[in-house]
Amino acid sequence: MRSYDLAIVHDVGMASLKEDESLTEACASPLCDVRFQQTGLVMKPRRFCSDECKQHASIIRRAVSLLATLGEERACEVFVEMLPRE
Repeated sequence: MRSYDLAIVHDVGMASLKEDESLTEACASPLCDVRFQQTGLVMKPRRFCSDECKQHASIIRRAVSLLATLGEERACEVFVEMLPRE
């Protein structure tokens, strides 16, 4: 193995936490306003403040992909039809 290959392997193997944890990140869920300290690996940073927020964002993405095929007007109709009645 060449020396520069070893450097790459070493860098990947020694992935560390971000140095400056004083910076806060906004949760990537559109339903959440929480800011949190980044504790993920530099190569794969945390995007959500909790597993619940991660699930919510996933559900929203899937719903949008289904509704997008209907067109804006019909998608709004479906959305309104699905709202709970009081």
